[in-house]
Amino acid sequence: MKHFLKDFIFIIIGALFYALAVNMLIIPNNFADGGLTGMSILLHYVFGWSTGIVNFILAAIILTVGFTVLPKRNIILTAITATLISLFLFITENNIEPLADPLVSAIFAGFFSGIGAGLIFRTGSSMGGTSVIARMFHHNLGWDLTRTNFVLDAAVVLAGLFFIGTLNTMYTIILLFIGKKESYRSCYRRAGSQKSS
Repeated sequence: MKHFLKDFIFIIIGALFYALAVNMLIIPNNFADGGLTGMSILLHYVFGWSTGIVNFILAAIILTVGFTVLPKRNIILTAITATLISLFLFITENNIEPLADPLVSAIFAGFFSGIGAGLIFRTGSSMGGTSVIARMFHHNLGWDLTRTNFVLDAAVVLAGLFFIGTLNTMYTIILLFIGKKESYRSCYRRAGSQKSS
């Protein structure tokens, strides 16, 4: 129970960091993102729909279809994570003016979203989107998990070309690169400290 409570706190903090990065830096600067949130952001740009509500609906559909291929603990944590991300996306939605420098925005968007994702991943949870779909393809068709997840995320980002243009897609790639590096560092920092203790 103590371990679950610690994981729950990490998920809350991680989900909040991630949602704030989306609503304060990514959306105001017309960037995209990968995964489920990336899909929600693109639908927000096209139809004006709430990213929080759309993210929750998409996550619920994906988790309902894919719950049989995930470990029980993972599916519980992922359901909690997806719900909290959607909630924080919804309650922090606001019309925020973009920063004057889009490159700085992309760097800090990647940094803060990466910290948030890393805190979530270190609990054994996932963001509840393309990683679940990739696991379904792996389970049913034997597709490589990492490559499938990469292709799915890349497809979402490339779809952004049609809605945010080439330049903002390039900024998106920068923020995703920084985000992946930071999430990896945040995720495995605990493992490194455990080995040294």
